[in-house]
Amino acid sequence: MIDWTQIIIALLGGTTFVGFIGLIIYRKENKKIKNAEVNKETATAMKEDASAAKEMLEVAKDMKDILSDFNKTLKTTIDERDATIAEKDKRIDELERSVRELTYTVNEQKRKIEGMQKIIDKEIGNKKYIEQLICLKEDNMLRKIDLEMINSDKK
Repeated sequence: MIDWTQIIIALLGGTTFVGFIGLIIYRKENKKIKNAEVNKETATAMKEDASAAKEMLEVAKDMKDILSDFNKTLKTTIDERDATIAEKDKRIDELERSVRELTYTVNEQKRKIEGMQKIIDKEIGNKKYIEQLICLKEDNMLRKIDLEMINSDKK
């Protein structure tokens, strides 16, 4: 009679042999299935990468637009500032020129006033001196002052 251990060993050996033969026969198909799964996973990963790259490209375009607007605004602000500075520099130059002209005019007027004041002081002094020499009697000949005497005092 057949022992149970021999039956089990025969079954295990037979199934292993059938499995080995099946493995040899279906080797190419199993390889194709594995490659198909790998290709499918690769394609899925590529699609995900492509969609992520597309999203990043959209974000980059949006950032480019934002930075372009910012640069335009910044350039406009800089141009306005430069124009304001140029206007202020021009106004400062005009005011400095005006101050120089007014200073010159003031100095010229001071010089004229000082000259006139000297002439007036001299005339007042001459008038006082001449009044001391005039006699109040009308018929007195000394009342009339000799012009040479007045002229000699002025020298």
